[in-house]
Amino acid sequence: YHNPMLQSNTTIQYHNPILQPDATIQYHNPMLQPDTPCSPPQPVKYFFAHHIGGFLLRLLLISDMNPETRAAGMVADLMVLSARTAPKGKGTDSISAIIKNGDELKSLAEEMKQIGERDGMGFFSRDAGNIESSDACVILGCMGGTTSGLNCGGCGYATCTEMADAWSKKEQNPNKNQPFSGPNCVIKMADLGIAVGSAVKSAAIHNLDNRIMYSAGVAALSLGWLPGCSVAYAIPIRAAGKNIFFDRKG
Repeated sequence: YHNPMLQSNTTIQYHNPILQPDATIQYHNPMLQPDTPCSPPQPVKYFFAHHIGGFLLRLLLISDMNPETRAAGMVADLMVLSARTAPKGKGTDSISAIIKNGDELKSLAEEMKQIGERDGMGFFSRDAGNIESSDACVILGCMGGTTSGLNCGGCGYATCTEMADAWSKKEQNPNKNQPFSGPNCVIKMADLGIAVGSAVKSAAIHNLDNRIMYSAGVAALSLGWLPGCSVAYAIPIRAAGKNIFFDRKG
């Protein structure tokens, strides 16, 4: 049996905080080694305990949720997939994507409220209420300090080298109260916009209510959830009879 995708020392990590609350499940199948016979190197008892048992545990975790919440978790994955496969300038991917839910949403909402109070932006607190009521939040960030090498001038500098130098100097003396950091490659910013649009497209296809939020993206960066990213937007999602992201006050 030959499967080059499953190497002997490879661990495939999958994390969906909705479908697997408070856990990151690592999956390692030592029975499928490359270029080896199909006879299992481990006892059959190990296979059932490790693989079948883990599968049943995951089913138990999912069974505790209502159908809408389970579906929202699946769509969140699809949203990240859409962002990942969205077109990128020169085919270079600088997008980071994470999914948050549960207590992490409470932390995100609290950070939004603190930033709103500090900077006098009331809509941060309004948006925080939406975050607290969401099933999950897909957050997309971009490493805008990386350059495309096109020397297009869209960032305000004549060459990519000049922009990179300016970024390096700014990074040495960051303004911690500034929502985003820069300068940013305009090609990378376009990539982020396309990725966000692709993600909400997948949500819309599956009738999952959502809203793109600047405020939650700023808070996610402030919490350090997207290392290396200079700009981020958040997309909270909620499966309910009434769209919670409209008819808002504040």
